[in-house]
Amino acid sequence: MMNIKRAFGGLIMVISVVVPGPALAQFTDISASLVGVDNSAVAWGNYDNDGLLDILLAGYSISNGRVCRVYSNGGGTFTDIAAGLVGFSRGSVAWGDYDNDGDLDILLAGFSDSSGVVSRVYRNDGAGTFTDITAGLEAVENRHQICHYVQGYGTGSQRHEHRR
Repeated sequence: MMNIKRAFGGLIMVISVVVPGPALAQFTDISASLVGVDNSAVAWGNYDNDGLLDILLAGYSISNGRVCRVYSNGGGTFTDIAAGLVGFSRGSVAWGDYDNDGDLDILLAGFSDSSGVVSRVYRNDGAGTFTDITAGLEAVENRHQICHYVQGYGTGSQRHEHRR
């Protein structure tokens, strides 16, 4: 893209023009059937160590209220594993291996209908089960950024970005 500036009697007009060049990336909707959420947070991570990135998604759904779900990637088909996480919105999610066992655990923070403001760590026990370890963290909400750097196993380091 190239910007062209033109001056008209003291006013500057900026016109953006797409200049032909290398092919632009093409994205295709795979109809993943994820729950639609607002005031949300999302993170990619390979919680089941199958080499495919899974999705951790939280937020407010009109039809389901506040949710927090793990979707397992089955090669382009994403399935809710019913992980039993506290549903929340206005917060953050992150994957990380706090106990250094090779499985990605979950850190989340936000506002929950059942518990108010929450911050929780869920240990990945394998086979799609997560246990709240009652970490005693200070509860935060309103999209406070939480830790989002993950050490990958067997592939070196991976950085997972937090989306505001």
